[in-house]
Amino acid sequence: MSTCKILMIDDEPIVLKAYSRELEDGGFNVLTAGDGETAIQIIKNEPAEIAYLDLKMPGMDGVSVCSRLKAI
Repeated sequence: MSTCKILMIDDEPIVLKAYSRELEDGGFNVLTAGDGETAIQIIKNEPAEIAYLDLKMPGMDGVSVCSRLKAI
């Protein structure tokens, strides 16, 4: 049985660390990105079933990231 892969995108490292730990403890495979551009590169190389993202990030906001992820 394969594990669900989740991509977490947030510019706050403590948020990424806390949520990633909880999800990994629950058996999920978690990928993390600190910004939208990094998330786009990650998802191109390693598709995930779920993306959890912060809406307010510097540079590319969460809505823009979501639109770009959906287009891949």
